[in-house]
Amino acid sequence: MGNPFTETSADLIAMDTKVVMADEVIQSIRHAEEIGKAQYKAFVDERIMTTQKPFHDTITKNSFPMLKSGLRKTPSKSKSKTASMKSDLQLFSRMYISCQAREGDIDVFFEHENHAWPPSLADHNAMRQGNKADLLRCLEPLAPRPPTTPNVDVKIVDGAALVHLLEPKHAATIVKTFKDYAEYVFIPYLLRQLQASTRLDVVWDSYTTDSLKANTRTCRGTGDPLRVLKQTRIPQNWKSFLRVDSNKTELFKFLASAIEVTSTPTGKILVSTKGESVVSTSVLDVSDLEPCTHEEADYRMMLHCAHAFKHGLKKIMVHATDTDVLVLAIVATIQMRGCELWLAFGSGNTFRYIAAHTIADALGVDCCKGLLFMHAVSGCDTVSSFSSIGKKTTWDVWRSLPNLTAVFIRLSDTPEEVTEADMEELERFVVLLYSRTSQITTVNAARKQLFSHGNRKIENIPPSRAALYQHVKRASFQAGHIWAQAMTSSPTLPSPSSWGWKLDDDGHWIPLWSVLPEASKGCRELV
Repeated sequence: MGNPFTETSADLIAMDTKVVMADEVIQSIRHAEEIGKAQYKAFVDERIMTTQKPFHDTITKNSFPMLKSGLRKTPSKSKSKTASMKSDLQLFSRMYISCQAREGDIDVFFEHENHAWPPSLADHNAMRQGNKADLLRCLEPLAPRPPTTPNVDVKIVDGAALVHLLEPKHAATIVKTFKDYAEYVFIPYLLRQLQASTRLDVVWDSYTTDSLKANTRTCRGTGDPLRVLKQTRIPQNWKSFLRVDSNKTELFKFLASAIEVTSTPTGKILVSTKGESVVSTSVLDVSDLEPCTHEEADYRMMLHCAHAFKHGLKKIMVHATDTDVLVLAIVATIQMRGCELWLAFGSGNTFRYIAAHTIADALGVDCCKGLLFMHAVSGCDTVSSFSSIGKKTTWDVWRSLPNLTAVFIRLSDTPEEVTEADMEELERFVVLLYSRTSQITTVNAARKQLFSHGNRKIENIPPSRAALYQHVKRASFQAGHIWAQAMTSSPTLPSPSSWGWKLDDDGHWIPLWSVLPEASKGCRELV
């Protein structure tokens, strides 16, 4: 396992497994003696010096985290739903009584959400996650699948997706350490992929403490932090290992270093991102690629597409498993005229090739430009999905409203603000998402009608205008600032606080659902 005394960090590491202990474990170990002394003194004072407690009373066991980080406990969904139902019952009871006792303004009630978070956009204060893959059913029919594997000059791979695919237990040889994994699994796979192209780029994600995706990653689960070294043994649970951001950061740097020293055949080149920098197996001008501040590999891969296209590689294939990449690839072809951009999409039985350039030609320039905002506002990793509204419905409504395309284009191209004119068009758009035959133009009026006459659940009516405004700002930030600058190595981004986000007590970004208080606190009749 190597020499543990050469470890220079302040971390507490298990000598056999290289698991890094959590901060609460370190605190438990550091303060164990003084806690024990304090409890001993309390025992003597309460049971011997005085008679505050019977001498034979059970001593409570300490539940300090020891020798492992432990998993975060998430609140029970059933308890959360029960509490929400009780809150709704109390709220509507008060509203009924107030309307009977005095002339209550029901319109004011529907201007507010019935919780601190909008049920149409949030599931108990967490973003509603939709099915992004539904958009594929709208886009894929525009490009027929090729009968054979396309011939390309360069392949660009999402490294994080690749290590999820290449699990050590599925290797043909015995893999015991991370050195074995790099030598016998990862690098041989890259060299096989390189045989059918001139260049292969591996693009890794970055994990920052102030990421907007922090909450999304937390929902995927947690595991034990591990120090990734050549001699460190491969963890038994590979998926649990990859749930920890620090583990992935160390693994990505380790594999990038392995790529850098790999010998490639003459005329072939391997390229890999390494933090904000780029490494390669041959001399390559990477001034357009570094330093790069992109967090997600999804849009950093578009930067590598642009770099390859600039250096004369016209046929490009991107390996990905995320719908975001397809959307970004379609939009990227507008800036790379003459580029043949393919996606090797999915895995296993769902694997297929998608021609992004063909889809872009079928959609037209304007539709491609507005596609970023359409995809964001209907739900992505940093923007909520509308409850019970899928991307197919969103796509169909957009195609039926020609005036909406200009708004989508503007909000997909580094907007300075969301204007009142934008909101008027978007309110009508959202009303039609929930009721295709409605003549109403504002979401607050639609909320009242659909709830009182449509017999809808509270989460199946549109969000209030105040909540929708913040939702639109989050979608504009993702589409118009982050995605729109995918081909810029160091994009200039405004503060998320101006675009529908706020910092919590721990310094993490969380959605600002609405600037209006919930109904029970904001409606005069209910206070």
